[in-house]
Amino acid sequence: MIAAVDKMLEHLNSKNIAEIGAFESEFLGRVELPVERIQCAAVVGEAIRGALADRRQRLLVEFNGEDALICTCFGVGELRVRETIIRDSLETVDEVAAATNAGSGCGSCRMIIQEMLDSR
Repeated sequence: MIAAVDKMLEHLNSKNIAEIGAFESEFLGRVELPVERIQCAAVVGEAIRGALADRRQRLLVEFNGEDALICTCFGVGELRVRETIIRDSLETVDEVAAATNAGSGCGSCRMIIQEMLDSR
């Protein structure tokens, strides 16, 4: 189990939070553990997925803004997205994602962010 944790942390160390959400299949394809220990990697993967889900839930609970919630993955509201677009003169969804994290998780809000960019 310790070896699986070490290998997974080594793999995730250079990833940002959005990339971590889709790590498991990539990791299991590259992991160098004995076949009988692959289940250890699965347990570690489940723990990381649980931690990400807990973080997401905490962000949603903390979000109590009066503006619309645009990104449920990171708890980013419409006002923050609009202000960032204007302040930083952003032109693409990827630029918004880099500046606010909105749109860098599951991606379901990317179309809304694009509409916000188009309407300015």
